[in-house]
Amino acid sequence: MRLRCIFCASAMALAFAMPLYAGTPKKDNPPPAATDPKQAIERGLQFLEKDAAKWRKEKQCATCHHGVMTVWAFAEAQIQGYKIAPELVADVTKWTKERLTDIDKPRDTRPGWKMVNTPAMYLANMALAIPKQEALSADELKQIAGHLLRHQEGDGSWAWSSAPAKNRPPPHFESDEVATLLASMALGPHAASDLNRESPARDSREKASAWLAKNKPGDDTQAALLRLVRDARAGKPRKELDAAIDRLVARQNKDGGWGQLKDLPSDAYATGQTLYYLRLADAKEDRPEIQKAVAYLTKTQSEDGSWPMKSRAHPGEKPFTNPVPITYFGSAWATMGLMRSVILPSGTASAQDEKPAKEMITKEAQAAIDAGIAYLAKQQMDDGAWGTRQYPKNVGITSFAGLAFLSAGHRPGQGPPPATSSPRRSITS
Repeated sequence: MRLRCIFCASAMALAFAMPLYAGTPKKDNPPPAATDPKQAIERGLQFLEKDAAKWRKEKQCATCHHGVMTVWAFAEAQIQGYKIAPELVADVTKWTKERLTDIDKPRDTRPGWKMVNTPAMYLANMALAIPKQEALSADELKQIAGHLLRHQEGDGSWAWSSAPAKNRPPPHFESDEVATLLASMALGPHAASDLNRESPARDSREKASAWLAKNKPGDDTQAALLRLVRDARAGKPRKELDAAIDRLVARQNKDGGWGQLKDLPSDAYATGQTLYYLRLADAKEDRPEIQKAVAYLTKTQSEDGSWPMKSRAHPGEKPFTNPVPITYFGSAWATMGLMRSVILPSGTASAQDEKPAKEMITKEAQAAIDAGIAYLAKQQMDDGAWGTRQYPKNVGITSFAGLAFLSAGHRPGQGPPPATSSPRRSITS
């Protein structure tokens, strides 16, 4: 009887100590097309992880797509409660931050070398969007702010146009307006609010605002979104923000998506980015237009978890023939847009609901959970059941043990989640 109680207590303790999570499918056995947005998110995260690893193996260097967008998507996934192995996040982040090497150096004035560090600009905006992110420290964000101050043009802009047009394809390098909006927002946390205090970041942002005010706003979706987010962070009246949101929603195509430009068809980049930034501006996720876009992204996802994309070029230039970079950009934005916009069915625990439980699992608690799982694995019988001499193959004990393994991230036919030790049999048989 005592052994029976030990088995039940161990299984129940583990089952209720861990938030239940529907883990990602096994990667060497591609799942069918996503049938719901949450499944599309999980498949998107799988693609981003797998394709970044492939790029890293083949190219070595991190980029604005494979690297920066990987870090951003993983940070978003963590804060939304999707399971990403911490060691994977740490490794990808370390690799990506190689792009910040020499960020403290003076500006290189040589033509073609003086352009702002775009990965730094995007990573700083990632930190703004996800205040609890752990990829960048306060010191690193301060270093990025210093870099941005040194790379602002005399007219107040940040100029991607200082590089040849063929080397900065849209939509990522859409315009100097987009670069200026991103850089100015990245400097926001470093600008002193006390007008009596000297503040280079505040002065820089004022110059940027003047440049933006005297230049005609771009008609691309991305620039309109960034203007909206800028105004939301500046505390503009809700009535003005809602009017801007309505104007952006009016650009939605009949299929539910958005195009990068008004006359372009819908794609994952523009649609995912629109969802993400609309939610940053506090657009309600239950708006019919937002849920129509969620449906569009869910049904247009490819089997490998990516989204199809086509390259664009600035006027007079030819689009890149390699689809890998733009596909990764689009897939990252689609995945992040979905993470911000998915409404779970009634009665389903959301990522936010799981946060308190997740935060309770300290390193010590996780070690205890791992030890409990290992104990249960050793006590499992050869036929997969659990029990005692007095109560062999006990259905109740086996059920509680199975629940414990499910709560730990194990899945039937797939085994344990990444970076965990594999039990002898558990529920994988």
